[in-house]
Amino acid sequence: MNNVGIDKHSNNDDYREWHRALVHSTIKMVLEPLVDLMRTGIRLYCADGKERLCFPILCQHIGDMEEQWLLACMKKPDCPKCIIINPGTQLHDPRNRTIRTDAHAANARERQKHGEITLRELMDLGYHKTKPYASEFPHNGILDSLCPDLLHGVSKCFSDYIMKRFIWPYMQYSWKKKGVAASLLRMEFDSRFALVPSYMGLRRFKDGILTQNHHWTVHEHKEMMKVTLAVLAGICPPDGLELLREYLHIHRLSHYHVHSEESLGWLESAISVFWSILKRPTGGFIKAGLITNEFDVQRLHYFMHYAESVREKGSLTSYSTDRTEIWHKPIKSAFRRSNKGKDSMRFILKEQSVLSAFQSRLGMLDLDESETNGADSYGGNSNGVDAKAVEKELEELSDNEDSNSDNEELGLPREIGTAEHITALHKSEKAILWP
Repeated sequence: MNNVGIDKHSNNDDYREWHRALVHSTIKMVLEPLVDLMRTGIRLYCADGKERLCFPILCQHIGDMEEQWLLACMKKPDCPKCIIINPGTQLHDPRNRTIRTDAHAANARERQKHGEITLRELMDLGYHKTKPYASEFPHNGILDSLCPDLLHGVSKCFSDYIMKRFIWPYMQYSWKKKGVAASLLRMEFDSRFALVPSYMGLRRFKDGILTQNHHWTVHEHKEMMKVTLAVLAGICPPDGLELLREYLHIHRLSHYHVHSEESLGWLESAISVFWSILKRPTGGFIKAGLITNEFDVQRLHYFMHYAESVREKGSLTSYSTDRTEIWHKPIKSAFRRSNKGKDSMRFILKEQSVLSAFQSRLGMLDLDESETNGADSYGGNSNGVDAKAVEKELEELSDNEDSNSDNEELGLPREIGTAEHITALHKSEKAILWP
């Protein structure tokens, strides 16, 4: 099937349902050995040395918003944590929300299966007909295991919504009425960022931020947050600064590693004030046409569940995707060094395989002479591999300047060497490099 065919099918409802079912059946198959243990338990030794009967449960499935909709088999843009009782009115009033549970989702799918409600009615409730992989887990399901993601939630909202959708357009709207061109406003905006004095631990954006055709990272956004409120004083309307101030309160409080009821009260208060400023009927954001009374983006809506998630499962930082995002860096780095063409995936797999094989080899070595006493690294039973010889080979490998050109061709660091060297090291162990 060519790419055109794939694109065509990906926009088809049947294809998307098949894809959703495939993902969940795969995850279900992988976790199947644990399901029986969830019912019968397993005896494990605890930290105090005592053996106890333990029952594994699905506590947390970390994912961004797109992944959460896929994992919960839910329709966008419905919230995985709550159901709005009266859509379109007082969307952020806690009294207008009820908790969404796995039992509610299972009951709705069963009713649709037996013809009590139609598929359209099921989707109006926010569900697809595919059952999530955790639907048969005995203790809890997927909806209970989903929680807010700080990295793709409140942190990325600074750029995606606060600045791009609210603050900057509102500034343009306000200054346009005073006859100031957007180009002059942009110049003033960037000049203020560029002229922020240097200070230890503070990043300077010497070229500004609006005029830079650059993909800003979340870490860079956090650096901007440190100075944005001061930079915009005097050029941003008062209610814009108020909105930015409350957002910064939410961002900071949501990243607390330890909470008390008092700090959670501060967080809930900041969220409430944030929405009251944004959707104030006489406020500038409504008058400028930037939002409507029905405005409710899921990533911003998730703010409403921050405090209750902390009370249920602890600090939000413990289940944010920035804990796992670091594992994407080697893959992204390898892709940037590839030709980014049709062979880029082969290049990435080759590089990761060589690195994994080399690191695995190092992990298997024991070069402590006091223990080996001249024997091989496996106590004399490693098919004749001499630890000293291997150590000497590794030293020559790191010092070999002739391998630099091969390293660059493979996209490997200088000290790792070529695939031929590593293959030679593995011959006596009959190790296999991943294809």
